[in-house]
Amino acid sequence: MKKALSLLLALVMCLSLCACGGRNATSSETEASSETEVSSTPQKCDHVYSNGYCSICKEMDPSCQELTAENYEDYLGITYKMANVDGSTGGSNGFVAFPYLYLTATPTSSRIMFYDVEIEIEFTVKQCLYPSKEYEECTVTAKIPVALFGEGDAKVRLDRESNDPVLLKASYISEYKITSINGCVSVQ
Repeated sequence: MKKALSLLLALVMCLSLCACGGRNATSSETEASSETEVSSTPQKCDHVYSNGYCSICKEMDPSCQELTAENYEDYLGITYKMANVDGSTGGSNGFVAFPYLYLTATPTSSRIMFYDVEIEIEFTVKQCLYPSKEYEECTVTAKIPVALFGEGDAKVRLDRESNDPVLLKASYISEYKITSINGCVSVQ
């Protein structure tokens, strides 16, 4: 009986030591970790859509479509002209000292609404130098912010190595690519 009692006492002490040593978290730590678990579970949002996105969780309005490099031409037209810094086209001579690329965005329909739309495009421009008529190439990037009803514009300076004026009538965009596009559209 004495042996059984000492064995039982040893077993109780061992269990109590294991229980105390194995417990690292305090009650406040346990409460904090349970709060973290509760807050990390996804919450159901009662969506309030404004300007194409939920004002609470930023989810896109189901009636909108994301604008991409593949579909932007269905909703937005972009035109350009080359002109001097003041917008003039060089009069009867047609050459300018400070060439700029003027970009204009217009909607393809008056029924389209644009939400937080900005397009960034990289252009490669071939500039015809005057009087030599040789071409000089330059690459520029333009960001066009688009307003709610689809209007937007941007102006970008065209750099060149020479100091010769640029003959606008013979200058042109040889290549372009969309580098980024943000926002969504809704057709009313």
